[in-house]
Order: sequence, then C-alpha cells, then structure tokens
Amino acid sequence: MEMAISLDVAIDTALEDSRQSGVLIFCEATARASKALGRSDAVLLALVERRILQEAHIRGIPVLFSPIATANGEVDPLDPLTN
Repeated sequence: MEMAISLDVAIDTALEDSRQSGVLIFCEATARASKALGRSDAVLLALVERRILQEAHIRGIPVLFSPIATANGEVDPLDPLTN
C-alpha cells in the first residue's frame, strides 16, 4: 500500500511539474516513478510508463521523448533510449 501511495505521488508530481512547464519530459517522469518503485521488474515499469502517458494525454500535456544527458551535456551511456 505504501509503495502505491508513493508511486501515485511521484506520478502526480511529475505531471504537475510538466503542466506548469508546458511539456512532460518522459525520461524524467519515468525516472522519478522508477525511484519510487525501487527495484522492480520490467513489466511493472512498463505499466507505470503507460500510466504516465495516459495521464499526460488525459490532462492534455504534450510529451517530449529525449535521451538523458549527463551534467556536461553528453548522452548518458546507461540510458536505454540511446543504447
């Protein structure tokens, strides 16, 4: 139950931040939700990603899919979107 609450909070926070900025940066939102999940399987993470996309669509928030950059602006080699 506690994980569900923290996951809901993480998703809602990401969506609220994106509503204020005008766009949802998908990799940041999923990273925030993944952190709330802790270690989990790929199926659960995929369901969370789908929920984030559904909520963004319902709220009319555009979604930006971009690779994660490191502090010096390089693409993160651990980012699954770029490897």
